[in-house]
Amino acid sequence: MLIRFLLIIFCLSMMIASAKAGMNEGADFYSKRQADSKGSLASNENIDKAIEQFSSALQTSETEKEAALYLLKSYYYKAEFAIQDKEEKKSIFNEGKTLGEKYIEKYPTSPEFRYWYLVNLGSWAQVYGILTAAREGVSDLMRTHSEKIIELNPEYRNGGGYFMLGAVHF
Repeated sequence: MLIRFLLIIFCLSMMIASAKAGMNEGADFYSKRQADSKGSLASNENIDKAIEQFSSALQTSETEKEAALYLLKSYYYKAEFAIQDKEEKKSIFNEGKTLGEKYIEKYPTSPEFRYWYLVNLGSWAQVYGILTAAREGVSDLMRTHSEKIIELNPEYRNGGGYFMLGAVHF
């Protein structure tokens, strides 16, 4: 019985260590995301590797929150700067939108998740078009989350909540 318990503890600690190593590797790929860019089009290589690492780290509770935030940033970067195909952009921004909604629900007092959700949502609205965005209530969502970011931390991302709120009014 004791051996079984120790084996379980060992396996869990190895999973945690692996997830933390994956986070570090993902962050390294993310920091090198602009490598091999050609003009204004970024390469997919490092951002795809970062997304892979963050997606794996999402499965471990110790790294889940940080991985989810990096994943939101990575989806935005990939769709905005590394992809030209409109349908592929839609797919990636949908992933970012869905992930952001999930983690705002899980961490309602996090200005980070709200901000990066709005970044993905705003780009989602651009690629889908004004009518689809209006049907989805994007402007109301952006206003609500912008105001919440300001309430939680008016200085987050140098006033990012105010910037997003201004974009809604524009």
